[in-house]
Amino acid sequence: MTTQTIDAARALDLLRQAVAQDGYGDDYVYPYLNDCQYVRNSAPSCLVGHALHLGGWSVDALDGLINTPVRDAVRIGFTSLDKEAANVFDLAQVVQDQGGTWGEALRAAEAMAR
Repeated sequence: MTTQTIDAARALDLLRQAVAQDGYGDDYVYPYLNDCQYVRNSAPSCLVGHALHLGGWSVDALDGLINTPVRDAVRIGFTSLDKEAANVFDLAQVVQDQGGTWGEALRAAEAMAR
């Protein structure tokens, strides 16, 4: 896992990078709604899983968060996220889990962070 603390600005940047990855994009809809798994088949899975992996979190660290909302990660010892970053990621996760596109999730997180 990364030793650098991720703040809200970095969280938004990582979400933007995740949305821009080949095979995903602004209109991508995550097929596993309400299935809190950051890793699937030994690779990042959801939007936040991809973003955290781009931020330096290992697949093993992400896999350790199974069924743990990202907002709770800070409380259980994943201290490389500050509270504002956890809130940014949490809102993106909520939008995704309600069937929103990754672009909608990103825009909601950006609006909240303003």
